[in-house]
Amino acid sequence: MSSAIITQKPAAAPSPWHIWRQWVAANMLAELVGLGGSAVIGALMFPRLGNTVSSIIMLALLMILCGTFLEGVLVALPQWVVLRHYVRRAGWWIPANALAWAAGMVVVFMGTSIIPAEGINPAVGMVLLVTLAVAGAIVGAIHGLTLVWFCTAANKKGVIKWT
Repeated sequence: MSSAIITQKPAAAPSPWHIWRQWVAANMLAELVGLGGSAVIGALMFPRLGNTVSSIIMLALLMILCGTFLEGVLVALPQWVVLRHYVRRAGWWIPANALAWAAGMVVVFMGTSIIPAEGINPAVGMVLLVTLAVAGAIVGAIHGLTLVWFCTAANKKGVIKWT
């Protein structure tokens, strides 16, 4: 009778494309909840509020809070599920994402507050484009710094091979 020794190959480091596919899938699912939920809340609340300054401020605060929770926390959860397999301290992604979207939502609402009752003209459209670019830059900067922090620590430990 012969005996066989079963050896297990060491797990290979995941490829960046494998991680990217997981990240994209997590984002697609999460954004349906985050952006969809924010849009539904805004659509339901907007007609119920008047045109007074306090009503507009209240709507903006509500949307910032809802946006921070929906975009910042609920979207971060599936992203965290992906990150936790590859980086240490992945739990920091959730507060970093909430902070990023809270800051971005403030900029978005400041920019959209200038839309006149007559509608959007080319000048207002340009201001809105710049507003969205600034909001995106703020969100992207916070995300980018957090991901660089994660990946630097992961590379030091040899968890992720980028080549």
